Amino acid sequence: MQYFAALAGWCLLLVSLTPVDAGNDCQPWTFDDGHGLATLKSRNNVGRWKETAIWKRDSFEPGEVNCRSFGRTNKVVNYYTCAERAKFYGISLDRFFTLNPQLKKDCSNIEPMAEYCIDGWIEEYHDDQGRCGPLFENASCFGTDKPCCNSETWTCGDSTEDCSDGICYDGSCPGHTVYTTDGKCGKDYGYSICTGKWGECCSIDGNCGSGEAFCGLGNCQLGNCTSAPPPDPSSTSSSPSETLPPAMPNPNGFPVIPMPGTSPSAFPVVPMPASRPAFTPPDLPSCGEGVELACFGGASTAVVAAQDLDTADLAKAAAYLRNVADALDDPYWTMDAEQQCSEWPSSVLYRDLARTIDGGGDSATSDQKAASLMGACGRRGGMVEVATDVENSAYNTLRYYSSGAKPWGIVLKVVKST
Repeated sequence: MQYFAALAGWCLLLVSLTPVDAGNDCQPWTFDDGHGLATLKSRNNVGRWKETAIWKRDSFEPGEVNCRSFGRTNKVVNYYTCAERAKFYGISLDRFFTLNPQLKKDCSNIEPMAEYCIDGWIEEYHDDQGRCGPLFENASCFGTDKPCCNSETWTCGDSTEDCSDGICYDGSCPGHTVYTTDGKCGKDYGYSICTGKWGECCSIDGNCGSGEAFCGLGNCQLGNCTSAPPPDPSSTSSSPSETLPPAMPNPNGFPVIPMPGTSPSAFPVVPMPASRPAFTPPDLPSCGEGVELACFGGASTAVVAAQDLDTADLAKAAAYLRNVADALDDPYWTMDAEQQCSEWPSSVLYRDLARTIDGGGDSATSDQKAASLMGACGRRGGMVEVATDVENSAYNTLRYYSSGAKPWGIVLKVVKST
């Protein structure tokens, strides 16, 4: 069984509350190296800066990072250094990891006083004869001294014509995904725009051109299309039958405007969906373990001995989970699909995992700390259902609602690693 990676002798175990096929024995899910904690000890190094010489060269293979600018880490690094460096240099965390593929996603192997890439690109395939485009294995010109792929000659160039819209297939130009290079355009062709030799209008059938057949009213879908003339104010009817009746009130808070020729009473009020109902956990079995707070070594958990944990490690773990919440685009921890409850997927906020451990960190009240695993069980360790803050707006987003997940169904255990 795997536990938190390199975390001073303890682990966090998450167990589904609902029975699975293995009789009454819930199958546990434990954090492994790909999901869990990085080493929490800060590493001090008083040596020299470590240079990334392997990236500082003239040629690169396709798929390699061609780095053009480097940034350095400080003498002390930890699991939050990747997010901190990304923010410092003004790039996203995903971009930082893309430019530094040797780093683990939990930032556990970042080195102190070392150089990391902060600007560059993934090297593309270059044809040794200067050819480019789909006829030559999608070879690219980008990053060379002739950065534009000419779609007429399928060779790399650097002239004004080579890099012009409608000619330049890709490279140092918007390219064919923006401006067509084959005369096809519009909604059936990625909304490519007509320009240059192709004309200024995209016809209804997706061809570029100029003139009435392409730009005329009813013939044009994109570009310099002819607009319908504005109506003559003197010919506009003011007949009562053409005037919309006033909006009538809607009990759901949105005005309802009847169509012409209908009375307000004849127009139905379409009910809007109500806000998401409050979460109410059902009363389900829990594999015999229970969901109430239970400290190990007590009468209710006699089969599990007291763990003799270091409470400082528990505090570090809770702090780490909060940093994960800040660093990741996805703030939710979701039970692995193989271990999900059969009735629903379970997904909770990383912050709720942390709060279950320590009650809420520095902002926790004395009562909240006392009710947490750390406060109630201390060195003994214990287990409890994850305390979810269902009032948190993150549980009421369209994203969470669409996932079908529920913020319950997970028991959190803190035990000593063996």
